[in-house]
Amino acid sequence: MIGVAVIVISLIVVALLRPYIHWNRARAVLKKIVSDMEPSEASVTLLYLRMKIYESFYNSMIQREGVEGFLRGVGESIKEALNAEAWSVILTPKSGNWHFVAWDDFYDKHDLDEVIPHIQKSGGARLVFEEKRVLDIPDTYKKKFWQEIKELVEKKESGVLETRSWIGIPVKSENEVVAVISVDWFKPKAYRSWMVEVLRKSSEDISKVFQEISNVTEVLLFEDYDPSARLPGEKALKRDLERLKSSNMGFSIIVVELLNLDKIWKIYGQVVKSKAIKMAVGRLRDSFEHKPRMYSKSVGKIVVVLETLSHQLLISYQRKILSEFLRVFHIEVGDKLHFVKLFVRVGYAVYPEDTEDINELFNIAETRMSSQKG
Repeated sequence: MIGVAVIVISLIVVALLRPYIHWNRARAVLKKIVSDMEPSEASVTLLYLRMKIYESFYNSMIQREGVEGFLRGVGESIKEALNAEAWSVILTPKSGNWHFVAWDDFYDKHDLDEVIPHIQKSGGARLVFEEKRVLDIPDTYKKKFWQEIKELVEKKESGVLETRSWIGIPVKSENEVVAVISVDWFKPKAYRSWMVEVLRKSSEDISKVFQEISNVTEVLLFEDYDPSARLPGEKALKRDLERLKSSNMGFSIIVVELLNLDKIWKIYGQVVKSKAIKMAVGRLRDSFEHKPRMYSKSVGKIVVVLETLSHQLLISYQRKILSEFLRVFHIEVGDKLHFVKLFVRVGYAVYPEDTEDINELFNIAETRMSSQKG
């Protein structure tokens, strides 16, 4: 009982001091408080991480950031506690495309949308996903699959993978890995063995909290979801269109393509690119009188499904969207404000008037928006 009381008091004291002191000082305070227990560095770090996990949970709920905010807070806390140099979090749906949902500032200079298909196929996160346990790689240069991904990324000018030491942590829901947290160091054998054990124990706490939050934001656990746009993906789109078709209902689609995302990434980085996509979705949604059904067909290609069959009304929507995107986006990252211009193309098609074939419907929309200029 005394030991439990000491731990509880320690958590309260460090939680109160945390906004005002750096982790190294917080750790020193924690060690001093529980000095009678003769704690090891591992036990102090585990205690601190558990406190930060629940602090991240609290903050994500207060700020209404859900799973994304929680995982970002956890990644930042692990980096700080273990003196790591970078971190990232990947959502790993079992049968859908994987996505980066949060990442360290270091990765802002990487085109993560270009990197993720290679990681899903054969990266370290893939091993964590398959084995459902914490895995560590003391020297990534000795792993063939890591070198292959590194060469592919650098060849496509998507960034430079500098990671030499790596630990992957599974986040589970009902014993399935739904996300992987990566922790990176830029030197080989940069972490110690006790750190792996600490993360193994912390993984259980992270998964428990994740499941609590995901009850509120279950959309992030869908097999087909694009967190960069915060929209259902292509499978959901096709499923809903087939449902409308089988119900003998007429409908129309508007396809909006964001044209200069690669240029935005090269100039401003991944964070600005990600925020630009989310803001574009918001501006697109505001272009309609009533909240429309929207889907992410691929990165930078948004599809809006409407009940109207009027070509005249669709053309007016088309013009309105193009007009809305003439306005510059004001994107704030840290203490910097970026003024970003996002160019678009917009096309439309009507079912069944234009065609009764769903695939052809998209071809017609593509043809109609080919004349649009961003």
